[in-house]
Amino acid sequence: MSDSNMLTAYSWAAGLLQQQLPSSLMDIKKRAKLVYEINGPLVRGNNPLIADKILIDLDNNEKDLCLDDIAQISIYYCPSPQTY
Repeated sequence: MSDSNMLTAYSWAAGLLQQQLPSSLMDIKKRAKLVYEINGPLVRGNNPLIADKILIDLDNNEKDLCLDDIAQISIYYCPSPQTY
């Protein structure tokens, strides 16, 4: 059986339509650290409203809360403006 959280996370990521990694994420160790850090908010949720739900069951507001948590963590790894 496939992991529905991974399929949902992939679907969300595919919606970004970004063809190349930002130059700040070219280093594989830095990418791995980012994935490790966003895993908690993505899988468990930092917000009590979404902590016990799988991603596919989140409503739009809950999805936005989850993505906002991930965006806050990602700022360090993908500073603006992004360079490719």
